[in-house]
Amino acid sequence: MRFLMLNWRDPHNPKSGGAERVSQAYLAALVNRGHHVAWFANDFEGATPEEKIDGITIVRGGGKGSSVLRAMKWYRQQPRFDLVIDQHHGIPWFAPWWAKTNCIAYIHEVLGPIWGAFYSWPLSTAGRWQERWTHVLYRRVPFWVPSESTRKALLGHGVRQVTVIPNGTDTQPVKWIWLSRSNCFAICRNSVSASPVPTTVK
Repeated sequence: MRFLMLNWRDPHNPKSGGAERVSQAYLAALVNRGHHVAWFANDFEGATPEEKIDGITIVRGGGKGSSVLRAMKWYRQQPRFDLVIDQHHGIPWFAPWWAKTNCIAYIHEVLGPIWGAFYSWPLSTAGRWQERWTHVLYRRVPFWVPSESTRKALLGHGVRQVTVIPNGTDTQPVKWIWLSRSNCFAICRNSVSASPVPTTVK
């Protein structure tokens, strides 16, 4: 089968993060099962137009305000995909209206008040309303999310079908660790901040 991921960033983008790491793991697993997988993302300075990462064909084009049009143009030149994954990071790709194939929406969280952490008023308010409007527009599109809280938020916005697929992990457990009063510390994920920030507590 042929799969396409639409995401604003790819694993080599300097601004990539956890969403891209998770997406890469899922798509690489599809490649290992014999499927063809492509990933369309925004261009960035120093990037090549196309490359392979873990067997995934990475295609880059456009930037803010133009990448959707570049994706549409590139898409028309490709053989038919069996599934297009429209990954949202606040703003969608609107793939269900131009891909003409099976589409799902994939988000990691509903941003909601997080808009206020990145933008001042009135952009923060506009972002929240835009996100809410997007969920209404996508209400008949199946969603794939990693958490129950995101599922409940989408259902509260009128989305009709949301499937939770929890994120996995590829880390190896530490077999043993020597602790003393001088080197004992903990690393935690600050879940109450506007954006996930690792915090070290001694």
